[in-house]
Amino acid sequence: MATTTFYRSATAEAAAARMQAAGAPGDPACTVSYAGAFAEADVPARARGTDVGVGTAPGYVCLIWR
Repeated sequence: MATTTFYRSATAEAAAARMQAAGAPGDPACTVSYAGAFAEADVPARARGTDVGVGTAPGYVCLIWR
């Protein structure tokens, strides 16, 4: 099984901050975004084995991968 690598992404951090300011999940920079706290278990199966950029702001998460 391939390893999933998580890293702090400045792009994802900025997107999470925009979502927090808007009070709603959803930003075009994110592959997946949601309201809540980051948990590795929330990463979709299709992203497993890739490098996943993570950005958080209180109450919001942005994930970016290729």
